[in-house]
Parts: sequence; C-alpha cells; structure tokens
Amino acid sequence: MRTSRNPLYPCLLCLLLALPISSAIAANFTVTLTGDAVDLNAGNGFCNILPQAGPGPCSLRAAIIESNALAGADTISLQAGEVITLSLAGAGEDAGYSGDLDITDNLSILFLASGQRPVVDANGLERAFQVLSGNLTLLGFDITGGDASVPGDGFGGAIAVGFDAGNVELAFMRLYGNRAQFGGALYNDGPDTEFSASEAYDNQHVTGFPDSSSSAIRNRGTLTIQNSSIFDNSGEGGNGAIAVANFPPNAGTALMTIINSTIADNIGIGVESEDASTLVVRNSTIVANSATGIRIQGADGTFQMRNSVIAKNDAQDCTISSDASLNLDRYNMDSDNTCRLSDGSSNYPDVEPYLTPLKRRDGATMASWPLTISPLLDAGHPTIGSIGCEAEDQYFVDRPIDFDGNGNARCDVGAIELDSDVIFFDPFEIL
Repeated sequence: MRTSRNPLYPCLLCLLLALPISSAIAANFTVTLTGDAVDLNAGNGFCNILPQAGPGPCSLRAAIIESNALAGADTISLQAGEVITLSLAGAGEDAGYSGDLDITDNLSILFLASGQRPVVDANGLERAFQVLSGNLTLLGFDITGGDASVPGDGFGGAIAVGFDAGNVELAFMRLYGNRAQFGGALYNDGPDTEFSASEAYDNQHVTGFPDSSSSAIRNRGTLTIQNSSIFDNSGEGGNGAIAVANFPPNAGTALMTIINSTIADNIGIGVESEDASTLVVRNSTIVANSATGIRIQGADGTFQMRNSVIAKNDAQDCTISSDASLNLDRYNMDSDNTCRLSDGSSNYPDVEPYLTPLKRRDGATMASWPLTISPLLDAGHPTIGSIGCEAEDQYFVDRPIDFDGNGNARCDVGAIELDSDVIFFDPFEIL
C-alpha cells in the first residue's frame, strides 16, 4: 500500500517556516476588492484605496504598493473565489502603480484557506508580476492573461524575476493562458528561484524570436523545478516552441534543476539547455512532446540526469551536443536510444516505458503513470539520497515502494512511484 502524506499542508508548513525573518514589524493585508486601484497613502501601514486615514478597501495592487513602502517581510492574503483583474494600463512603470505588479521588498502573497482558488488576471495589459528586488513567495492561486510581447520588454508572461531579486518561491501555483517573447509563463534571471508543486500550461511563445523561444519557462539564472507539471504549451498559432529553456546570461552560467516533475504534451521541444549552462534532471518524466524531449546544444554545457525517463517524443527523445559534459550513467531510460544512455552500464536505452497519458490523481499536478507491465517499476537506483532516488515522488509519495513484492524495494524510474491503486487506471490506455 502507498505511504503518502497530505500533498499540501506539510509542504506549506515547511515553506512558511523558511520565509525570511525581519527585525522590522511585518504587516498583514487581506485583499477585499477584485478591482484594480492604487494605495493613496503608501507607507502609513494601512492598505486603503480611499483618501482617509486607517485601513479601508484593499486591492491587490494597493497592498503591494503599501508593502513596497514598508520595511520588513509583509504578507498579503487572498480570499477564496476572488478573480482579481488588472486594469490600470501603463507598461514600463516600476513602482506598481500601473501595468504589472512590481515587487521591490520582501513579500508573501498567499491563499491558505479552503474553497475555490483565487485568480489574478493580467487582462492582457502586461505580465502580472515583476520581481525587481526582495524575496517573494506566491502560494496557492492562479495567474492568467499575462502578455509580455512588447519589443524590449518581452520577458515572462505571468512572472518576470530580475537579477536583483532574492529568493523567489512559487508553490502550488497554476500559470496558464499567458504569452511572452521569452518565457510564456515564467522568466527567471534571479539567483534562487523555485517552481514547486505547480503547473504551467496553455502558455505561448510569441513569434519574433524563434531561435530563443520558450513557451512556458525560460531560465538565465538559477531555477529549480520540482514536483511540478509543464504541459500543453506552444508557439503562437499552435506552432512549435521550446517549453522549458535554459540559456546562459550575459555573464556567468545558468543552472536549471528539474526534480520529480513531468514535462509532456508540449508543442515543440520539451527541454533545451544551451551553451555554457547546466541542466540537472532527477526522477523526472519527459514524454510525448511533439519534437525532441531534451536538446543539449552549443559548447561547454553540462547535462546530468538520473532515475529519469525520456520517451515517446515525436521527433526523438534527445539531441545532445558532442561538446557537452555528460553524467548520465544513473538508471535512466529512453525509448529510442538517442540519449547516449548506452554509454553507461546502469541505464535502459531503447525501451518501451508503457505509460498512461497525462492524468490528475490525488494531487495538484498532472502526471503520466507507468502501467503494471512497465519496466520503469522497481528499476531505479537501489539507494535513496544524494546519489540515488529522490525520497518522495511528484505527489509527495514516499519512495521506495516494493511494487513487485519481492522484498527488494527500489524506486521507480521517473516522476511517479507506482502503488497498488493502479487498478483504477485503464491498462490498455497507453502513450
């Protein structure tokens, strides 16, 4: 039987405990208005869109303006069912008074209650959030309607994280229906950004820069994608694009780590890492993308992968530059022998994985499960930890589960650790 824990609250507790601590008194605001209006007395400690002292009606924009003006790590709470629509046009302004919501100080924007998830709709004005400086946590809501397609400011349809940002944590988020020239959902220049237990889907790369396209996520800093799902993203008009892109910044290198995540059914390439960038993939599933699953190109790049499956991608599973530095002999599987896995003794090249199409089951994100006949089962690294399998799967299920009952428990290859409840799946419905 599966040994799992609630996929939400233990992780929320860990996240909240990890929030930055400030000696300044933190302010707490609750958004009470779904309309878009500014705070009229920034820095007085109250969120209020009316010209009066003390607290009053509070919009999300007003709460962010007030937080930016205050020292300390502040918190903004969203309420169930809110659809917050941005309407104050004015791209290029960086204090949050128009266009996108600019973050310049330590802040958490949270939905921790039960009920329908709140939605922030950027309404096509610009992207929704821009992180200029400070630490930011976004937790438990949706972002849609972002549009970063203006030449010179085409970064991050939902969220753009700048060079001077601190720790940026996106947890239990859904980013969909956004578009940009670079990073249809998320663009990251930041030094410490995490996309955790979240989804990016139905986002678009806007034409104009096809060689640098990124329909869902583009990283040029340090980014960790974990326990997440990235699917159904495309180029404009349904054309192909790179769903998740890892490109070097103007100086230094980019690092992207993908853990316990599913990247599937995107129109175009699943993951691309270019030139002097490092891509690390651990216990992840990259399948059924319409072009290549993983492409490593250019010179001086590094590609490390363990306990992962790259399979059933329409063009081929991998294209790997001969100039890349590789560390792939770690219980990986591909379906067409294009990922250089035959170079290692512990891999499984050219294997049919027997996976289901994307589904949601028990958790917050889409995933593709191995069937009971899959060679992925109990085929991962024999240990759990720093050189072996991850201790949990995409849905926070504890690894390993001894699925075949032979007394030798080993983790499954890929993002999902299969349990006995697989009988509820159609065994004939496979990729």
